[in-house]
Amino acid sequence: MFVYILKLSFFTKPNNVILNLLARSIARLVGAPTPAIRPILDISPFWINSKFNLPEHAINWEWLSIIFFLCEWPISLSKALCLPTSSLETVEVIKENKLDISYPKIQKEIILKSPELLTSEQSEFSKTGGIHASSLIDESGKVIATREDVGRHNALDKLIGHSHKKKIIDNHSQFIACSGRLNFELIQKGLMSNIGIMAGVGAPTSLAIDLAKRFNMTLLGFVKKNSFNIYTNKERVLF
Repeated sequence: MFVYILKLSFFTKPNNVILNLLARSIARLVGAPTPAIRPILDISPFWINSKFNLPEHAINWEWLSIIFFLCEWPISLSKALCLPTSSLETVEVIKENKLDISYPKIQKEIILKSPELLTSEQSEFSKTGGIHASSLIDESGKVIATREDVGRHNALDKLIGHSHKKKIIDNHSQFIACSGRLNFELIQKGLMSNIGIMAGVGAPTSLAIDLAKRFNMTLLGFVKKNSFNIYTNKERVLF
């Protein structure tokens, strides 16, 4: 029996569905039957240390950084070394298909207007000046939904969760505008909901650009009332 370590980043303890999807993807990569690989749930450092006769404090971690998978199948070392370990490869394991580049198509005037639309929908920003927001906006410039939070990640989580719950996401005609800069995690959240365009009033990180490029997302940054930067897939923006 082998134990493989897959380093991931989760904001909460991942559920069984996500872990089992990852296990199946690992099985395909190493050529093992799907049932042969399974995630270890609710594992503790003590379990691993005692299982492999390691010193008491040899392994110590939090759920947010490392997940273990048991493999009951003989595989070659070369295949084991090919297991995904980087953040981009992890997303690729979870999301198999790239976004369709043919939609949505958004006029540049709507993009330029998005910071104003975002601010106008914020009830708390005018009071504090310290609240982030994310908005779901359609091709006509109508704000479908907005959610606020002191953290930009939480604001986007709230927006996506609300939009899925109410079934108001239309990937063919909508995009998401966010306050602050766009980083890898925000782009990852958008991708998992098949959002074709994400726009931020700040700068995107290099990893965010790489991720958007790999999965055909259009990434816009430094969006102001008279200008914005296009970092990936300009075809979705109509001039």
